[in-house]
Amino acid sequence: MSSVKNKPMCFRPSAELEKRIKAAAKREKRSNSQIIALAVEAGIRNFEATTSAAIQE
Repeated sequence: MSSVKNKPMCFRPSAELEKRIKAAAKREKRSNSQIIALAVEAGIRNFEATTSAAIQE
């Protein structure tokens, strides 16, 4: 995970997403907040890759 300082954010997952986060945290032996941070980071990387690919076309 990156070494970005934690900043408070308002994130209220749906009940279904909360279950998925908890299951992933348990499976990966990480905290819920670590799972959320990893998912956000992966989403940003995916978004950046998608937008740069779209620009190149």
